[in-house]
Amino acid sequence: MEYSYDHKGLMEPLINRTFNPVPLFIQEVNASDIISCPTYEPDGPGVYSVILEVNYKANNSKYSRQVAIYDRTSNISTSSNHLIDVTTASKLTNFTWQTSQFSKTDVSWSGHFMNEVHEKGHFLEKKPSFDDNDGVRNRSFIPNIKSIIRFETVGSQGIPMLTFPKTGWQDVTPLNDNKSFPLIDIRDGDSYQIWIRAHDIIGNSKVDYTAVHFDRSPPSVSKVKIEYNIDDGAYPFSSRVRVAAKDEHSGTRKISFRFLVNGTLEEKAKSDFLIEAQSNEKCKLIPSDCYCVKMGECFLEDTVLDINNCLLKVPINQVANFVLLLEITVYNSAMLSSKRYETIGMVKHLQGIQQYYSPSNITVVRKTSSSISIKWIQAKTCYERAGIVIILFTPDNTTKEFLVDKDATTFDLTGLSSLTSYWFLMYTKYGNDTHFVSSASPAMF
Repeated sequence: MEYSYDHKGLMEPLINRTFNPVPLFIQEVNASDIISCPTYEPDGPGVYSVILEVNYKANNSKYSRQVAIYDRTSNISTSSNHLIDVTTASKLTNFTWQTSQFSKTDVSWSGHFMNEVHEKGHFLEKKPSFDDNDGVRNRSFIPNIKSIIRFETVGSQGIPMLTFPKTGWQDVTPLNDNKSFPLIDIRDGDSYQIWIRAHDIIGNSKVDYTAVHFDRSPPSVSKVKIEYNIDDGAYPFSSRVRVAAKDEHSGTRKISFRFLVNGTLEEKAKSDFLIEAQSNEKCKLIPSDCYCVKMGECFLEDTVLDINNCLLKVPINQVANFVLLLEITVYNSAMLSSKRYETIGMVKHLQGIQQYYSPSNITVVRKTSSSISIKWIQAKTCYERAGIVIILFTPDNTTKEFLVDKDATTFDLTGLSSLTSYWFLMYTKYGNDTHFVSSASPAMF
């Protein structure tokens, strides 16, 4: 049978002047005391109409029709685009942590379960032209959601498990793809797991689950320590912040920094750091600095984070004489937060800020009678290089200037005279065509 958009239901192929559909299977059975009923196996899943014609000796006929679903291959699938969502949980936590309404939790699994074969084939739609009211697949529309005809659910409080429960399942009636689960004595750090089982019309079933955790309290921040201009940092110009924070219910999940101008609170830069959970085995080795929450994850209480000083760079045409505040925001897994403020001081005291360096480690790699080839190491910087300048000095105090590409690390000095002594300076230009500065201390060779 085929779905008709005109009739909004399943229809047998229509016979007309130009088309007379051939049945997939026809077999004649002679009348006898024992009738051998024929069998037919279709090529694939579908809704099939079976017509029985009975002929009398007087050449009269009676007809009977039965519609049946044939399907030996399809199954129920779950969608990664439509997940099981706890709609009372916080969207900021991807619906995994609930921070209010601890008396219930609402769950939606809209579009998550589907029998794609049945859905695309409209297997459960009505048959408007038939008067068949017997059997499972009669003329009526079969209530379904994405070709799922029945849902069961069960919820349980405690640490989430991978194996689904054997008992306690309840039908969702009337058929729906959302449900509210009442909660009893839920406290910060507790978890609640929801299992959903979907059934289709041919007996397939599929189970999936989600879990929600609960926390109403923000983390505590006990100490912040800042070390400026460290030598072993993660960046060429680094400072380091040590944050002591803890949340015994959901753990610390993220730390955010905002750099603000003292007085105006203008934001100059910001940076986010995600905090990784620790293994239980590692946590046992450092019990004084590590703790585990109810749901099983473990976290370090002290977090060490390196700051890139270059985030706070001041344009070369501005004066770096303002004082910065560091706003530290600590988030727990439920995305509840606590803030602390620390004074950084004058931004110009940070290494890399309005500091312009020349190339270093200049060496001669090749000599000829009229040229030398040199190489160098580019200076670390917070600013965009505009170019490199080499000034060559001759014995009679005349000079020759060479302009070098800003990213170059080698250059050939040509047009030299043999048996003559030369010396040169190198410096780097920073900025652009409108504003630029030169490195304060040229490199000599």
